[in-house]
Amino acid sequence: MSKKPSKENKQPTQKTKKQHNYILWAGLIVLLIPVLILIYILFGSMEKTGVPINGNRFDDALDPAISDKQVKTLKSKLAFDHVESVSVNLKTATLRVNINTSDDLNQEQITAIANQAYDTVNSVLPIKTYFTDTNKVQMYDLEINVYNVIPDEKTQTAQIYVIKSKSASKNEPALQVVSQPKNQDVANSLLNPDTSKVPQQPSGETGE
Repeated sequence: MSKKPSKENKQPTQKTKKQHNYILWAGLIVLLIPVLILIYILFGSMEKTGVPINGNRFDDALDPAISDKQVKTLKSKLAFDHVESVSVNLKTATLRVNINTSDDLNQEQITAIANQAYDTVNSVLPIKTYFTDTNKVQMYDLEINVYNVIPDEKTQTAQIYVIKSKSASKNEPALQVVSQPKNQDVANSLLNPDTSKVPQQPSGETGE
């Protein structure tokens, strides 16, 4: 009679195979974890592209905050005479007012509109409340741009551009005519340089 195979001679092939599968899956999971983290970071960065990053300056700041309703109210009140278009933008803690006036206004009239716009902002958003820092709170900056034309190749009218601004860290506003150089002599020397004193290169002789 043939002998029955001993139980001790059987090879635990199935158990060894399962053990190898567990090790393989565990290794794949370990490799996938950093890949998934990297994908999460990349997608998060793509979604935030174009959004300004507000750093520590805005921690515990901008209180009270300027609302969209106040911005719309201010824009409606800036529709002065001789004003063609108005835009009011609030970005990164700065309120920017852009006023495009009639082309035929002179510098004095455009400056007057800049001052009038500043007073109008103060009536809707008090300067001391919204555009002046305190000991505990940092507030908004204000920038008012008033101009007659945006120059291009076809524009014959000279541009007059006035900026009235108020930094939250300053007590008083500043007014600047940016279309007018502070030093006319320096501007003329840059725009029309004197080439008479530049040594001329000797002309080359031709022929043999």
